[in-house]
Amino acid sequence: MPKFKYNALNEKTNEIVTSEIEAASAREAREKILMLGFLPTKVYEEDKIYNEEPSNNIKSQASKQKFDSKVKYLSLDEKIQFTSQLEVLMSAHVPILEALDTISKSAPNGKIKYIAEFVKKSIKNGSTLKEGFEKLGGVFDNVYIGLITTGEMSGNIEQTFERVMRILKKQRDVKSKVISALTYPVILLCIMMGVITLFAAFVIPQMASMYSAFGSELPIFTRVVMNFITFFANNKLLLAGLLASCGYGIYNLFQNPMFKRKFDEFLLKIPVIKDFVRITGLANFVSVMEVGYEAGIPIAQCIEMAQSTISNLKLKDETSKVVKMVNKGHTLYDSFHSQGVLDAVSENLIMTGEKSGELGRMFHEISESFDKKIDNVVDILARSFEPMMLIIMGVLVLIIALAFFPVIMGVGLSF
Repeated sequence: MPKFKYNALNEKTNEIVTSEIEAASAREAREKILMLGFLPTKVYEEDKIYNEEPSNNIKSQASKQKFDSKVKYLSLDEKIQFTSQLEVLMSAHVPILEALDTISKSAPNGKIKYIAEFVKKSIKNGSTLKEGFEKLGGVFDNVYIGLITTGEMSGNIEQTFERVMRILKKQRDVKSKVISALTYPVILLCIMMGVITLFAAFVIPQMASMYSAFGSELPIFTRVVMNFITFFANNKLLLAGLLASCGYGIYNLFQNPMFKRKFDEFLLKIPVIKDFVRITGLANFVSVMEVGYEAGIPIAQCIEMAQSTISNLKLKDETSKVVKMVNKGHTLYDSFHSQGVLDAVSENLIMTGEKSGELGRMFHEISESFDKKIDNVVDILARSFEPMMLIIMGVLVLIIALAFFPVIMGVGLSF
C-alpha cells in the first residue's frame, strides 16, 4: 500500500502537522487524516500534490457537487452573516467541522444553512476547506477563496475569516455610501413622476371637460403638453414596454466588452464622476491588497486578487499592467507610478513601505485615506445632484405653468 505524505491543521492547537500515512488513494488518505482529528491541507505522493491537482474521482465529484448546488448566489449581507458566524466560532477555537455543523443547524437563513452543510460534507468526503467553497461555483469570489487557501496553507484559519470579514464590511460600507448618494435624487425623481401622474389623472381631464363645455379650443402649447401626457397616461402598457425594451437594450450593450470599455473610459473623463468611480473602485482594491499582504500572499498575486473587486475595465487594465511590471522585477512603487493607478501620496507611502520593510502598515494607511476620500467624493456627488435635479424639476414646473396658466386664468375662453 502506498504511503502519502501530508500537511494538516491541528485545529485544537492551530499548528501544522507534517507526517505520512498509508492509504490506497489520496481520498482514503484524507479520510484517515480526518479520523485522526486533523484537517488536511496537502496530501501528496512523491511529486503529486493532491490538494492542487485532485484525482479524477475527486474532480468528477467536485464538478457534480458544483452542478448540484442549490445556492447560486449570496447577497453581500448574507455573506457577512455567514462569515461572521464562522469567524466567531473559529475564534472560540471551535473545530471547523463543528463550526459548520453549528451554523447549518442554527442559522435562520436557508441558503446559509445549505452552504454550511454543503462545505461540511465536502470536507468529510476528503476535500480541503478551499475545495469545499470552490464546489459551490461562483457563490464566493476569488478573493474569498484565495484568502481561505492561504489560511489553510499557513495554518491560520481563524485570522483568515477575520480578514475576510474586514473586506466584506469595507465593501458594504462603500455600497451604502454609494446608495446614500443616490437616494436623494431618486426620491426627487419619484416625486416629479408622482406629480405628473396625478396631474394627468385628475387635472387634465377636468380642464378638457371644462373647455369642451364652453365650446372653446385650448391654446396650441397647452394641447401639445396635454396630448403628450394623456398619451402616456392612456398607454401604460406601451410605456412599460418601451421602458423594458430600453432596459434590455442597455443591459445587452453593457454585455458587449467593447462598449463597456468605451463607456468606462468615458466615465473617467467626466468631472466629479471620474473621482467617484476611481475612488470607490480603488477603495476595495487597496483593502484586499492590505489583507492579502498581511496573510502572506505574494504581492503580484495580491494585486491579481484585488483586481476582481474592480468593475471599471479601464482601471482593471491599469492594474493588470502593474502586475506584469511587478512580475518582471520592477518595484511596486515604479509599477504603480508608471500606470497612474494611485494618487501621489499613496505612491509615496508604498515607496516608503518598500524601503522600510513596513509595506503592510503603509497599505493600511492608504486604505484609511481612501475611506476618508470616499466620504468626501460621495458628499460632493450628492451636492452636485441636488442642483441638477432642482433644475429638471424647475423646467417641468415651467412647462406645466406655461401650458396651463392661461387655462387656469381663463385666457382663450369665449362666453
